[in-house]
Amino acid sequence: MKASSLGWVMVALGVLASTNDAARGQTRTAEAMAPFQGSGEVFVVAPEKLVILASFAGILYVQGEPSPLDGAVMLCPVVQTLDTKSKRAEANGHCTFADADDDVVYSTLTCTGGHGSCEGQLVLTGGTGKFAGITGGGKLTVRAALTETAASLSTSGGLVSGATGVTVWPELKYTIPAR
Repeated sequence: MKASSLGWVMVALGVLASTNDAARGQTRTAEAMAPFQGSGEVFVVAPEKLVILASFAGILYVQGEPSPLDGAVMLCPVVQTLDTKSKRAEANGHCTFADADDDVVYSTLTCTGGHGSCEGQLVLTGGTGKFAGITGGGKLTVRAALTETAASLSTSGGLVSGATGVTVWPELKYTIPAR
């Protein structure tokens, strides 16, 4: 991890919101976004077809009333398949969201789209600590420079680093079980 990325993670951990016990057992819907930095390896697997093994790291920001997810550190390993002729892509992966107490939310994501943008779904699959039993998810849009950069490597493959992007959830719904 680059020193600048580590610095952002440390700042985020210092300003994380605490869990709101009133939110437990209630389904909440909020707008959320996560700017991120990514890197990956591009493989040419067939003429005009690439597979990108990527990882993205960023901070989750939840709009509106205080949320135990606001300020969580996001880490997402993703496999993306890119057809350079049709300029279509599909991605599958997982994201974890860790708070300052090292409690973690686990999720899966899928999306399809073109170069630089895809739309899909995030499904929360569980968690640890205060997030144990969390459920929910929502539609997402991912915008990233990584796909465009990877497409330029369509004949040789290679490494991509320092790509930036943002993931947006217009309506992220989640329920943290009451204890």
